[in-house]
Amino acid sequence: MSSSQPRALTAKQEHRLITYLDAQFLEISRGFKKRSQPDSPLATLDAYLAACHPLMSLILLIPPIDPSTALRAELLLRYTGEVLDAIPCYPATRAVLPRLSSWLDELDKAGRDVSRALPNMVFSPTIEDVPPGTPIYSSTPVSITESTRLLSLLDSACDRIEEWLDTIAQSTNFRDIFFRRTYKIIGPMTPVSAWRPAASPHQSMLGVGVEA
Repeated sequence: MSSSQPRALTAKQEHRLITYLDAQFLEISRGFKKRSQPDSPLATLDAYLAACHPLMSLILLIPPIDPSTALRAELLLRYTGEVLDAIPCYPATRAVLPRLSSWLDELDKAGRDVSRALPNMVFSPTIEDVPPGTPIYSSTPVSITESTRLLSLLDSACDRIEEWLDTIAQSTNFRDIFFRRTYKIIGPMTPVSAWRPAASPHQSMLGVGVEA
């Protein structure tokens, strides 16, 4: 088989990745704590989201192949929690809403993909889809525990961000608009779900269109 076949990360690769991401999270956290200082590189929400975006991209590069699927989910949970907690700590302004809308839409897609591990014909083929001898990869969706943690995290974050938007008279229902993909995946996996279908999935109430 070709050496370009997808593979799970080795233990050494996982250790290096975690070490790197820990350092990046720490650097962003330090900048966030100094956000009120004039020389802070993360003085605005726009700057904060720009600094955080590469971390989400890196986490999504982790192959959705066991055992790396668990690490992928855990890191995205950490990322989601830290960034959503930080958003309402910045002043709410209409100028940042397009950037925020775009970022939230990307986060929703990431949550959807990681929650179901996004298996494809390479990672989880049926026996008739591949030649004899081809390795069949396992790609496990998130567990009930992980989906419950994510649901709780999103619920509390949505409440805080909706209150934050109310300060500029810009209300929206984040559960319906920005996290509908993630809720659609994790809702049926959890014992109690607040998810409900979005009434208008193509139009963000922040004034920016989002994809279905």
